[in-house]
Amino acid sequence: MSPFWQGVLASVVAGLLLIIGGYIARIAFSSVREWVANRRGAVAVLRQQLASDQPTVRGEATIQVLFGAAKWFMIAALLYGASSVEIIPWPFGVPLKLLALACLVASLWWVFQYQNPARATPAEWSELLTTYRWVLVFNPPHRLKPITFMPDGTVGEGRNNNEYMWRVSGDKLELVQADGRVHSRFAFNQRTTSFLHTNDADTLSIRGQYIIPASSAANNRLQLTRETRG
Repeated sequence: MSPFWQGVLASVVAGLLLIIGGYIARIAFSSVREWVANRRGAVAVLRQQLASDQPTVRGEATIQVLFGAAKWFMIAALLYGASSVEIIPWPFGVPLKLLALACLVASLWWVFQYQNPARATPAEWSELLTTYRWVLVFNPPHRLKPITFMPDGTVGEGRNNNEYMWRVSGDKLELVQADGRVHSRFAFNQRTTSFLHTNDADTLSIRGQYIIPASSAANNRLQLTRETRG
């Protein structure tokens, strides 16, 4: 093969490798970003549970925190023990000790990041809304549907002309109709990590509505069926 065609082939191969590398990097970045968002949402949920007025909820959250700290501590102990085994060459023992130290720091951080949990702010529960799936009880007590809140302010699953957009107004969550009018307005309930209808006179929805996390225990008794998706 002539040097010219060798150069062409090398350029094509390099271009393909660059495209494949960019595609892999894009997938990796998207996965990392999704993991970070889920992790931040999980931390926010656990912090709210630790601040709950219900002893049972606080107790379960405390157990989760202690279990997470114990997990990292056990990993640190195993890595440090492995680094001390005589059959492992000295150069390989140093990285294991460093990993053990990092896991020990992670164990301590797991506990300290949940200390003195603050009351949720609108920015924090906006993050909760966009991270998890929720259930809107739009005609209590039996009429309900799943609902998701997209980062761009639109309603994803459960969208219709009534629940068309969402926004945070002051310290309230508002569901806006397709014509721009406020359909319903909710206040965040710190104790139950839910949103309760304010029943304001200017809202157009049924009174007494509320929004709960789809993963909450309440969802066990509020079974989602095709008839209730509204």
